[in-house]
Order: sequence, then C-alpha cells, then structure tokens
Amino acid sequence: MIIHHKNIGDIVLGKKKPLKYSGEFTFVPLRIYHENNFSECIFQTPKLFLPYGKQKLQNDKFVIDLSFQNKENDEDTGIFLRNLKEIFYTIERKYKDYNVNSFLKKTNFDYTMRLKVSLNSKFYDNSKNNLYKIEPFSYGIFIIGLEGLWIHNNEIWFQWYLLQGRLERPSFIEEYAFIEDPLIEEDTKYDKMKKMGIPEGAINLQKNIDKGLNQNIPPPPPLPAFKHKSLPVSKIKASDLQSVVLKKSKKSKKEKFSKTGFEPPSLEELQTTLSKLKRVSK
Repeated sequence: MIIHHKNIGDIVLGKKKPLKYSGEFTFVPLRIYHENNFSECIFQTPKLFLPYGKQKLQNDKFVIDLSFQNKENDEDTGIFLRNLKEIFYTIERKYKDYNVNSFLKKTNFDYTMRLKVSLNSKFYDNSKNNLYKIEPFSYGIFIIGLEGLWIHNNEIWFQWYLLQGRLERPSFIEEYAFIEDPLIEEDTKYDKMKKMGIPEGAINLQKNIDKGLNQNIPPPPPLPAFKHKSLPVSKIKASDLQSVVLKKSKKSKKEKFSKTGFEPPSLEELQTTLSKLKRVSK
C-alpha cells in the first residue's frame, strides 16, 4: 500500500523483530499501521527537486538526493518535510540510548534526503515513457520506501530506497510533425502540371475545380434512351424453296470486252466529241 504525502500524518510507525546479520550489524524492519492494517513504509512525495540527478558512489552504488527547497512555493512540500521530521523524532524517542543519524541534511539546496537506487528502481516521464538518464536540476514526484533501521554498536541509520520516479521533462516530438501549408502544396502541384506541358487554361480550370468554384455547375443531362422496335421476320419453309426457279443472266457487252481491257464509247459520247471538232482548211 502506498501512502500519499497528504495522508502521512495519520500513520502510526511500528517495528518488526530485529534481524541480526553479523556480530556488529542488526537490521530492524519498520512497518506502518494505517486504516487498521500494517503495511510497508511506502510513500508518494510531492514534487521535489533533484540538484544532482543520479550519482554513483565510490563503492559502485547509486544514490539520489531529493531537495525540499521549493517548500516556500509549495505548501505540500513543507508539510511533507515536517512529517518526515516527525518520523525521525519518533525513532529518536524509542531509541534514547542510541545516536540516531538523521536522513535529512542541510545543504545549499535546503534540506535534502539521500535514497539508494537499486536495479529495480524505475523512472518515467510525464507520458509514462521509461527514462534511463536522470538529469540534474529537474523536478519529479517519487515513490520512496523506508525499509528499516541499521544498528551498529551505538549508532542507528535509516535505510531509504527510491522505488519509482516520474520526472518533469520538456515536451518533444520524435517524428516529423509540421502542418504543411495547403497553398504551398497546390503551387507545387500546378508547377508540375506546367512542366508537363499542360496548357495554362487547363491548369487554371484545375485550380478552379480544386477551389470549389465549379461545384455549382450541374452535370450534363443523360443521353436519351432509344427503343428499337424489332420487325417481324417471316420464316422460310422448305416448300417455298422448291418453287423458286433460277434464271440464267445475260452478259452485257461491256463484260465481253472486259477481258481485253478495252471498253467502246457510247453513242452519246461520240456525238459530243464530234461536235467539238473544228473543220481544218486545206
């Protein structure tokens, strides 16, 4: 169960049986009692500042520092800081004979708290995309967990883990997303038509069509439908063919001379030719 930072003041802190890891180190798991149930100490923070991003220590462990410097502008940040201090005071009262080391440090960025970053820690942006590089000087909301207390000799340390972080990141678009100007696209289209040798009149007509100037012109009427009346065709019977008598045709005079290639003129043609002749004097 995750306790929102606005409800952290209603919790009751409890502890489980200590676990001895060596002759010098003992771990005390902590739990919270909330709404009649015991659960792990997991809280969701308000928006906090990251002055350094994710840092790698000399022992190859990763940590992250959360700053409360925005408490003057954000009332929730100030309230969350006071509730965290109350957790520290609660442990300090229970272990009076120990030196309880505070997890809140005063720095150039106001109070900061350091959390361990494990391999299971996840980071996201506002669009729920995974982040693998945590930039310094950024803001985010975090889910943090208080695992328990380490006891060594007369010293006590808190063990905080960062479970998840949602970081503010400037908006970005990965793909080409410009809205093209329609006029530019049309000019390019008509330029291509001109290069293809299409007449200027046809190009202007296409421009008018694209602009919707010819939308009111009605379409041409449909062609009239002609109805063809079929005439009745009488059927030829076999008896009709028997009564047909074929006659032998006579060949014309022209056909007689067709084989020689010579065709004699007609009487009318001869008379016309003779009328055109002139008498020659001797």
